Amino acid sequence: MLSGKEMNIVYEMLSVFPLEEPVKFSLHVSRKVALFMVKTMELGIVSKGDEPGLFSIADDGTMEELKKISEDILSKAGLTNLNEKLKTLAK
Repeated sequence: MLSGKEMNIVYEMLSVFPLEEPVKFSLHVSRKVALFMVKTMELGIVSKGDEPGLFSIADDGTMEELKKISEDILSKAGLTNLNEKLKTLAK
C-alpha cells in the first residue's frame, strides 16, 4: 500500500492530464452493482483521511461531487429508498 505522500505524488503525476475536464460515459450495470458502487463511495467518503489512499488526498469539492454522483446513481437505479432503509438497519 502506498503512503499518503506517495499517493499525493501519483495524483500529481495524473494531474498532467486535464482531470477537471468533464467526461460523459454510459454505464449499464445491475442494481446490485450500482448499490455496491454507492456503498464503496460512501465508505471512502466517510473514512477520508483515515487511511492512505486516493480518498485521503481528495479535496472537499471532489468529495461533494462523489456524493452527488452516488445520489444520482441511486436515483436512476430506483434505489434511494432501499439505501435509506439499509442505513437505518446499519445504525
